[in-house]
Amino acid sequence: MGKWLSEINQEEIYQDPHPEVRVMYRGKNQNYCNLVRYDANRIGCAEKECGKTRLTFCLTNQPPLQENDTVYYAGNGACPKGICYRSTGVCNPETGLCLPPQPSTTPTPTKKKSKSVICHYSFLLFSCVEV
Repeated sequence: MGKWLSEINQEEIYQDPHPEVRVMYRGKNQNYCNLVRYDANRIGCAEKECGKTRLTFCLTNQPPLQENDTVYYAGNGACPKGICYRSTGVCNPETGLCLPPQPSTTPTPTKKKSKSVICHYSFLLFSCVEV
């Protein structure tokens, strides 16, 4: 993953001189931009070494950036004014980062009839039937 993040050391990302303008993906530093983008709040990476070869694979909860997509908004964090862009969630005022929306903690009352289920297992197959 270090190599992906070090792309920024090879070539800078264009940033508009105006401090509140979004930083856009221009086809360079693809791996770096996809890892640091403002709206990716879930990132998972795996790395495998085999001799002198190392393979790194990372996924986020967002599709890969396309030309002119927003990487992040310049300023004092992803939500410097206390709001998150594109309804990505809520702003953490301490870190300035956007967090995914939290599910409601109030359960919705439901009335369900209880059902019984009988399951049949064998070496290769299993099936369940409601009764």
